[in-house]
Amino acid sequence: MARIGYVRDTDGGPPIKAQLAALRANGCGKIFFEARKGGRRELGNILDCAAEGDVLVVASLDRVAGSLSELAGVLARFQDRKVALVALGEAGLDTSGAQGEAVLQAVRSLAAFEQASKRERKAEVVARTKRAGAYRGRPATIPVEAVRTLKAQGKGATEIARELNIGRASVYRLLAGSDRVSG
Repeated sequence: MARIGYVRDTDGGPPIKAQLAALRANGCGKIFFEARKGGRRELGNILDCAAEGDVLVVASLDRVAGSLSELAGVLARFQDRKVALVALGEAGLDTSGAQGEAVLQAVRSLAAFEQASKRERKAEVVARTKRAGAYRGRPATIPVEAVRTLKAQGKGATEIARELNIGRASVYRLLAGSDRVSG
């Protein structure tokens, strides 16, 4: 059972030296480092080298995820590999042991709530924008006249789609009477 550390450098996050010191004090033999930009690729590398029973130790949860839904996904991947997560900054949050499953369920529930809230807010903004007459949707990208011209020349939908490099379903929608086709 190895303790693996993960350090991520970000603006406004804990200083790297403080993260390294905390991880070393927690018995991490191997520590992975993630630069400011470039996502969280090293997290995937940790999963590749971690064995069942290993523990990933981070200074805080924001090192491994930027949102609750992202955190739920990361925790699920680690749980599938039977690798625990310990976040030192969150009062010693630990997904191993008896309380680990409860922690995972709580994160999943909060992530589902976060996603539902985002969808609801987005729907409200779209509805408000439509009421104001400012919502236009995505601009049409299908060359309507070219489709009609090729159809008049006797070409079928598949041939038209191939020639114009568009989807065949878009050709069918357009020919069925919808002038607003967005490929």
